[in-house]
Amino acid sequence: MLAASKGGTTCRGGGFDVDYSLLAIYMSPSRQEFESQIFHSLISHLYIARMEFRYLVISFSILFFLAHAGESHGRLSVPDDEDLWQSVWPNTPIPTALRDLLNPLPSGVEIYDLPRQIDDGHNPRILFYKEDLHLGKTMKVQFYKSEAPPLSVSLWQKEIKDPEKEVLTFADVCMRNDEAKGEHRFCATSLGSLMGFAISKMGKNIQALSSLFVNKQEEYTVEGVQNLGDKAVTCHRLNFQKVAFYCHEVHQTTSFMVQLVAADGTKTQTLVVCHSDTSSMNHQLLQHLMGVHPQTKPVCHFLGNKTILWVPNLVMDATYETNIVA
Repeated sequence: MLAASKGGTTCRGGGFDVDYSLLAIYMSPSRQEFESQIFHSLISHLYIARMEFRYLVISFSILFFLAHAGESHGRLSVPDDEDLWQSVWPNTPIPTALRDLLNPLPSGVEIYDLPRQIDDGHNPRILFYKEDLHLGKTMKVQFYKSEAPPLSVSLWQKEIKDPEKEVLTFADVCMRNDEAKGEHRFCATSLGSLMGFAISKMGKNIQALSSLFVNKQEEYTVEGVQNLGDKAVTCHRLNFQKVAFYCHEVHQTTSFMVQLVAADGTKTQTLVVCHSDTSSMNHQLLQHLMGVHPQTKPVCHFLGNKTILWVPNLVMDATYETNIVA
């Protein structure tokens, strides 16, 4: 569980948000990577400034941390991910699931995968209605452990390229599509900017969750549902070789931790996000996956293991504590 004192001052109209992305460029151990981090950080901040002035960010706590570290060693130090994390959440290690997502993908894996074609008559469903999320409900679902496409990203993209015909780039996913109505997004290329976006939206008193599941079943019965509230930031690891996360906050969204059990008794826990307002979703994709028009009724989807969900700090039921990423 991530627990810290409240923070994350937000001031609109010429103010600023406090986060940690500006100084994340100091995390790189080599000059080449350091310069690359600077470039990506500048691009990210220009992109952010275009969307909202409130993403002009300064990290006072990390400035102090770096100054203290540099003073101790007689030069400016380059903190690693653990140091950065500890400066915000002392005595709390980086969650294992998050640490794994910070590693570069194997060489050759550079294309961001979009949802596969869905035939509801034969293949598992990706989306489902909120009314189906109740105890005793049997669902036919499938969890892809490594190739799972972050569906949440595609649902909010106005234009979707066919990855079999066109190569997708970081700019395609993060910059060339405008924000959807009710969506605030940011593409993070470092742990610092990832933390920064979540903190700027929710303060420091937050926790990070992820799905925990097996990859051998299709039919599950809902055994438990815990409502995590209507405020969350979702960060999806994009399938580029270099680290990149698509983070967004979507209004009129409710998150749940769901316990599922398979016919053979195998239990799994997964995160579910339900959207009450679907008017800004990609019309073609929603029609294809659900056969409904936007804003007809609330729809939900599972979050895969390449996604981190930030929610306000709360006391989880004992049943779900193993699913807290901390």
